[in-house]
Amino acid sequence: KLENVKIDRTGNKNIIRSSIDGLKIEVVGKNNLKNHGWSLIDVSKNTTIQGSDTLNIQNTQNNLGINITASANLTIKDCHLNVTSVGAGIRGWTNESLIFDNATVKVRGSGEGSIFEFKEINLNNTFISKPDGAKITNGKITNAGGEIIKDTVKIEPIIGYDLWICGTQVTNANKNNLSVIDGVTGTVKYNPTTTTLTLDNADISCTTTSGISSEVDGLKIYLIGNNIIANNGNSSTISLVANSNIVGSGTLDVINAATNGGAIYANNCTLLISNCTVNAIGGANGIRGTSNNTLIIEKATVSAIGNTEGSIMDFKIITFTNCVISKPVGAVFNNSIRAICNTLGNIITDTVKIVPAYDLWICGTQITDANKDDLTVINGVTGTAKYNTTTKILTLNNADISCTTTPGISSEIDELKIDLIGNNTIANNGTSSTVSLFANGKIMGSGTLDVVNAATNGCAIYANNCSLLISNCTVNATGGANGIKGTSNNAITFDKAAVSAIGNVEGSIMGFETITFTNCAISKPTGAVFNGTIKAICDTLGNIIKDTVRIAPVYDLWICGTQVTTS
Repeated sequence: KLENVKIDRTGNKNIIRSSIDGLKIEVVGKNNLKNHGWSLIDVSKNTTIQGSDTLNIQNTQNNLGINITASANLTIKDCHLNVTSVGAGIRGWTNESLIFDNATVKVRGSGEGSIFEFKEINLNNTFISKPDGAKITNGKITNAGGEIIKDTVKIEPIIGYDLWICGTQVTNANKNNLSVIDGVTGTVKYNPTTTTLTLDNADISCTTTSGISSEVDGLKIYLIGNNIIANNGNSSTISLVANSNIVGSGTLDVINAATNGGAIYANNCTLLISNCTVNAIGGANGIRGTSNNTLIIEKATVSAIGNTEGSIMDFKIITFTNCVISKPVGAVFNNSIRAICNTLGNIITDTVKIVPAYDLWICGTQITDANKDDLTVINGVTGTAKYNTTTKILTLNNADISCTTTPGISSEIDELKIDLIGNNTIANNGTSSTVSLFANGKIMGSGTLDVVNAATNGCAIYANNCSLLISNCTVNATGGANGIKGTSNNAITFDKAAVSAIGNVEGSIMGFETITFTNCAISKPTGAVFNGTIKAICDTLGNIIKDTVRIAPVYDLWICGTQVTTS
C-alpha cells in the first residue's frame, strides 16, 4: 500500500522490486516516486497497480520507469498512473503482457520509447487518446507509421454518452470519428462539451435500428453539406427522448422505408429545427411527437411525408418562427387533433412543406422561399418582381402591384432596398398605406415608381418610426391624405432623386423630424421649405403644402446665380 508516499533518491536500486506472484500495489492519495538510476518499479511476477488515486513515477536517468520481466503480466487498474523517463517509460522483454483496465495512464519515454517490447497489450474499457493515430503494433504503442512513440502516450477509460449511432454507443473513444461504426460514411463526430453531433456530408445507413438515438438533453445535430440517415424498421430513423435541435447550413434526408416506420420521433421532448433543410419520409410518420410535446420550426425548410398515419403529428404545440406552411394550400396546425391538417380537419399524409418566411408582404401575401424568386405568383402582381434574401433587395422591373385595401408593400426588414428598373406602379385604395415601412428602408435604382392610394384618407408611402432614403431614382407618391408621411420622430433623405408628392387632405410630405436634401432641392412650389417645427414641407407662410411638392436633382452649376436642376 502506497499512501501519500514521496521518495526522491539517486542510485542503481529499484524503489520497488518484486518477484511475488499476484502482488497488488494499492495506490491511496498522491504518491511521488523519483529516481536517478535504475527502474523505479521492477517486477518479475504477475503484478497489479490499482486504486482510486494517483502514482507519479519519474526517472531522470537514461533508464526505465517500470520494468516487467520473466514473462510476467502487469495490470494497471482503476488508478491514475503517470510515468516519465529519460530512457524508457514502461518496458517488457518480448514475453510479457501489459493490461490497462479502466485506468488513466500517461507515459513518456523520451529516449527509447514510451511503451514497448511486450508480447501483448490489452485495453480493457480503455483506449489510447493521445497522440492522434496511436495504435498497438506487435506489443508496442506506435504512431500510424509503426514507429515506437517516444512522446506522451495517454490511455484513459472509455466513457459512454447517451447517444447511439446505428445501435453503437458514442464514447470518448470513438467520438472524434464515428465513421468507424458500421453503416457510417462521411464525417460524423460528437463534441460532448457542446453536445454537438456534426454531420458533414454523412451517410448513416442501418437495417432496423435507429440511425440516431439520443437521450442527451440539448443535443445539437449540426448539418454541413448533404446528409442522409436511412433505416427500414419499427425503430424511428431518428429517435429523441431529450430536448434536441437540428441546425446548420446543410441538408438532412431522413428516410424510414418500413410501412409502419417513422422518420423522426420526438418522445416527450422539444424538437427545434432551425436554419437548415430537413426532409423526413416515413412509411407511417414523417415527424412525430407524443401528443404533449413541442415542435419549433425556425427559418427552416422542412418537408415531411407519413403515408399511413400522418406527415407531422402528435405535437401539443407547433411553433413557426420566420417560416410558414407552403404546401398543401390551406394546411394548418390543428391543436385539437395535434397535427398538420387540411381545411376539413383531416391529418395530412401527403407532403407537408414548410419554408422560411420574411418580414415582407406583397398585397398581403408574405414573402417566402417558395415565392421569393417570382412574386408574380401573388394575386395582383404582374411584370417582374423578386426578393433576394441575402442582399435584402426587392427588385421591381416594370412591375405593377395592384391591391384593394391591403398595402402593396409592407416591410419590417431593416435596410430593405427597393430597386427600380423601368416603370413601376403600386396602387391600392384603403386606409392601409400603399407602401408601409416599419424598418429602415431605401428606394433606389434607375427606374420610376408611381405609388397611388386613391382612398380619401389614404397614404401613399408611410415610414413608421424608421429612416427612409430615396436615391438616384424617380418616385411619384399620391395619396388622398398623404403623399409621403413619417411619425414625427424619424428622418427622410432625398439623394439626387426626382420626387413628387401629393397629399390632398393632410399634407404631401409630412411627419418627419428631419428631411435631408443631398444633391437635390425642392423645385415646386416656389419658396417651399422644410419646416422643422411643423415637421413638414411648408409654404412661406408655414402652411403644410397639400398640392404637388416636387424635388429635383441639382448640379454644381449656376447660371446668373440660379443652380441648374433637372427641372
